[in-house]
Amino acid sequence: MTRLYFEDIAIGDSWIGDPVTAERDVMIAFAREYDNQPMHVDPAGDSDMEFGDVIAAGAFTFALLSRSLNSVWGRLHFLPSGIGMKMEFAKPVFPGDTLTVHVNVTGKRPSRRSPRGLINVTEVFLDQNSESVLNRENIWLVRRTPPQGVNKKGA
Repeated sequence: MTRLYFEDIAIGDSWIGDPVTAERDVMIAFAREYDNQPMHVDPAGDSDMEFGDVIAAGAFTFALLSRSLNSVWGRLHFLPSGIGMKMEFAKPVFPGDTLTVHVNVTGKRPSRRSPRGLINVTEVFLDQNSESVLNRENIWLVRRTPPQGVNKKGA
């Protein structure tokens, strides 16, 4: 597969990530380790919340978003980044939810460091009912097309 460079990407381009499922046992194990609040580990643990079941910790939801994005990042000459990220949790994630990220390119500009460019994206993480569980605005670093005669790693 030919991966995209900065110059190959246009404002308005969009991609859809891989579907991922929030597995109950994994959610609870994660919460016990990193976010041991009652609503994440015990369905009856926080009766004031009235969710009726455990809900995913925010960090776990973020990790699922990253897993869904892996296939999108694999299509690009992507450089690890997290520049200017803005994130909003829109609704809880429950065990068994199947989630898929939808990415839209909203802007782009060359970096001051010539071998890369900055891509502004919106990421909407949708559940199986097409309802958003997490919305994120982000800036991705993407390699620029190397000059002629330079080795194109990963092309």
